[in-house]
Amino acid sequence: MRRELIYCLKPLGGFFAIDVTFRISICLGVLSRYTIQYCLFLERNKMSNEGKRVRAHYVGTFDDGTVFDSSVERGEPLEFVCMAGQMISGFDKAVNEMEVGETKKVHLPAAEAYGEPNPELVQTIPTSNVPGAEELPVGQTVYLQGPGGQPLPAKVVEVTKEHVIFDLNHEMAGKDLNFEITLVEIVD
Repeated sequence: MRRELIYCLKPLGGFFAIDVTFRISICLGVLSRYTIQYCLFLERNKMSNEGKRVRAHYVGTFDDGTVFDSSVERGEPLEFVCMAGQMISGFDKAVNEMEVGETKKVHLPAAEAYGEPNPELVQTIPTSNVPGAEELPVGQTVYLQGPGGQPLPAKVVEVTKEHVIFDLNHEMAGKDLNFEITLVEIVD
């Protein structure tokens, strides 16, 4: 949001707000005669980065301040198409309304980040169906093969003689996240 000092010309039945760049906004209000006065006008930036390829630097932290990821440390901004579903929704929404050079701090509840853990993504598989099951490291992430052959990260929760339990939820599911984001460039 941007604050602008503007002049307001108020006729009968409403008033027109004319800002320092001479854009006219129709506002609600009723006065019996014309008056000119200074007023503070809060205008939401109408710019949108939706559908644009952007580059942004970010530092991601948990609520305790622990850094979990940083493009700044890697020295390379993240490039993505804004609002195309390539990013977690809260990050996308934050970048959508930013201007180049702007830095913003956002707190994302789990629902706007990686979501809440889904119990249906915790899978129990018979040990006989898992090659090398006895060697699986409990608590570690391994990669299973998805339906199209793509790798699926899965945390090994438990290994017994009868079954192996895998958790396919994202490792940050259920966690609130914080980001400091700087929009570096709008590529196109």
